[in-house]
This record gives sequence, structure tokens and C-alpha cells, in this order.
Amino acid sequence: MEVEESSSGDAPRIGRQPATSNAQLSHLGLQLFIERGFDATTIDDIASAAGIGRRTFFRYFSSKNDLPWGDFDTMIASMRAYLFALPRTSRCATPFAPRSSSSIGSPKTSSSITASGWTSC
Repeated sequence: MEVEESSSGDAPRIGRQPATSNAQLSHLGLQLFIERGFDATTIDDIASAAGIGRRTFFRYFSSKNDLPWGDFDTMIASMRAYLFALPRTSRCATPFAPRSSSSIGSPKTSSSITASGWTSC
């Protein structure tokens, strides 16, 4: 049995190295979905292409439906943290800020942060 340093640096990880990653499985799964179609691609097909067993697949994803999304929840959390850290004045200065017809040509002058971290301009 191998002992290796963990990525967090806390304690050594005992066992063999991971055979794959979420990103690798997502990539392989998406390739198979493109080639065969989502419904025609089985978890066994994806696991076989990755060189892992069916049970190992479920350590990475809870279902085939989760595979195309990758680590979407982490990306969303990261994006929310980034947007929330922006200065208040720049939160309304995006091309995505809604504008009413009466505000065209006149800059927004006030903004307030809501409980969710978004602003109402």
C-alpha cells in the first residue's frame, strides 16, 4: 500500500492514487454523449472508457445526469464570492444591469446591496 502526501498537507493519504478525476470523467462522458447520444450512453460505457469500475464512477458523480455539469456548484460559489467582493459602485456598472426606458442616457446614481449580495440600482 502506498502512502502519499495529501493535497491539503494535513495527513498522508493511504492507498493507491485516484484513477481519474471529476474533470476527466466529465470530458469522457461528454465525448461519449456527442458520439452516441445521452440516452444511448450508459454509466458502464463511461466507466469503461475511464478505466474504472461502475462503483468508482459513483464516488465522483451521483448520477449520469450530474456528469455534464462537472463541478458546477463550486464554480457558482466562486463566481458569487467574486461578484460579492466587487466594489459597490461597479456592481451596477455592468452591461447586464437592467435599465428602464426612462433611465437610458442617465447614469444610475444610487445603489443598495440586498441580502443576497446583489444590488438594486
